Amino acid sequence: YWRWPFQGSAKRAIRSGEWKWVKNGDAPAELYRITADIGEAMNLATTEPAKLAELSAAYDAWVAPHPPIAPQDNPGATKKGKKKAP
Repeated sequence: YWRWPFQGSAKRAIRSGEWKWVKNGDAPAELYRITADIGEAMNLATTEPAKLAELSAAYDAWVAPHPPIAPQDNPGATKKGKKKAP
């Protein structure tokens, strides 16, 4: 399970066996069978709705007891991602 803030939205993911579930902000969840699609080029969310629902529920159960993480900017970085000089 992963959860991290990034550029004002929450990124979330689960790896379960050959499956990877990804949710970026408010966008629809994505589902990949990474053993057959290592580059995550084919989103199987519409063709595998039961697996999508299973992993979505697993994420919800995992995150429920944990407080949300508010996205935060990195004050030590420039817009290009390089650290500012002291």
